[in-house]
Amino acid sequence: MILGIYWIANIALLSAEALLLLILIGSYIKTRLSSGFRAISAIILFSVFFLAQSASSIYEYFSMAFVYPSELAIMLLFTNAIGMAAFVSLFFALYR
Repeated sequence: MILGIYWIANIALLSAEALLLLILIGSYIKTRLSSGFRAISAIILFSVFFLAQSASSIYEYFSMAFVYPSELAIMLLFTNAIGMAAFVSLFFALYR
């Protein structure tokens, strides 16, 4: 059985989010090392939790794709698109 287009779109969206998180985490680590500001450590940890959530969602969506119909994937895609829009706005606000 092959993955449906909506499941692939969900996985791609979460993969893009994970990639942006990796970029942010790298930026936070550089800032932490150069400034020594200890509060950034909490932001790094928070970002790592989001990265773990994205990675587990990719795995779960891949597993669900073979069991659940594409109608569920459409609803999840809508939810993920809203979450990605919020994350991208946060990314551009914090990455400057």
